[in-house]
Amino acid sequence: KQTFLAPTRIFEFSNLKKRRVKIKQEYKANGAGLGSAVWDGSFVLSEYMQREVDVNKKCIVEVGCGLGLVSVVLGMSGEENFIIATDGDSKLFPLLKKNFEHNLGTKKVNEKIAIQKLKWGNFSEMDLVIDKCKEKNGIDLIVAADVVFEHDPKKKNVKDGLHLANATFRLLHDTLEYLSRQTNKVHGKVPKIYLAYKQRYSREGSFFALAKKSFHASIVPR
Repeated sequence: KQTFLAPTRIFEFSNLKKRRVKIKQEYKANGAGLGSAVWDGSFVLSEYMQREVDVNKKCIVEVGCGLGLVSVVLGMSGEENFIIATDGDSKLFPLLKKNFEHNLGTKKVNEKIAIQKLKWGNFSEMDLVIDKCKEKNGIDLIVAADVVFEHDPKKKNVKDGLHLANATFRLLHDTLEYLSRQTNKVHGKVPKIYLAYKQRYSREGSFFALAKKSFHASIVPR
């Protein structure tokens, strides 16, 4: 737990030789929510993407980017790619920007990174994300780590309005489906979605039940 909540965390990846990723975090500081710490899925997805997926010349959307580890690694791994880092919690953005600039440098951040608020299910915000990939011939990849979570419906007075019980799984599904469908409609291609997930509660199965109806899903072997 001490490492998980440490103010600075260092990550190393197999294909990023001599390039450590340093992430600053302030867990739940200034009213920020669960995205204000780096969760395990972010490291797992980052490692997989930089090792197994061609991210060169791709327009990539990260859904629920938190403090930016996955997007940083994508920025380091790919040539001429463009990453849109999205989250519904705009209180994360000042620290998110610092993490980008520290690891990628201001020039590269300005060239290949966009930070965009995206509250799941918000059509105007989803359209803004899609529009940012228009000049790149649409979204190629969508990535997300540890986003399959909603609060226990039995708990009362939950302050985090981003993971509401009995609503969040549907909103996440609808967001992924809308980004994919609109990209296919306008650009004639369907983005690939890479989702890193760690099971915590049995109720999370309802999200995957929805996803199987809309997507051709497969489990990536370890």
